[in-house]
Amino acid sequence: MGVIQYLESAKSTSGKAMTIKTFDVSDTANLVPPPPPKSQYAPKQIDSTTRTMIDTIGKPHNFGPTPEDVLLEQERARMLAAELRSEEVEATRKRVAHEAADVATAEQVKTEEAAKVRAMKDAERQMLEQRKGPLKAYLMANVTPVLTKGLIEVCNKRPADPVDFLAEWLFKHNPEDHPELYA
Repeated sequence: MGVIQYLESAKSTSGKAMTIKTFDVSDTANLVPPPPPKSQYAPKQIDSTTRTMIDTIGKPHNFGPTPEDVLLEQERARMLAAELRSEEVEATRKRVAHEAADVATAEQVKTEEAAKVRAMKDAERQMLEQRKGPLKAYLMANVTPVLTKGLIEVCNKRPADPVDFLAEWLFKHNPEDHPELYA
């Protein structure tokens, strides 16, 4: 005879008929046990089968915890709180260190980029200096002497339209037409 048959046939001492509640734990039972708690001070987890039994039958009706159990529970809760605070402090310290490392990396990248830009500007300036050499020599040899004389003439005459006067003067005194003047 099984437990359920025994309980069904049992008579209560108060004369009331017993009611038997059954529940199926196969749906709620875990095939894999839950992972262990991260802390040794964490409260014990109630598995789903026990939780279902407590919900169906109710909390156990036994004597309360002893003063020793109360002290142990208070100590466990205090140690758990201290452990959680230390974990939070450690997480904050790690986050701050990670942020500081990110800032340092960003500053290093910024410095490297600035150095690259400076090097590119210097290289471009040097290239332009090299490329302007022949043009500068041509201008100094062929254009500057004629233009300087034309500007001196504009200053001496002070015409009403100096730009037009300079253009006319340059046409009249073209070095290709008068090579003897600028030899």
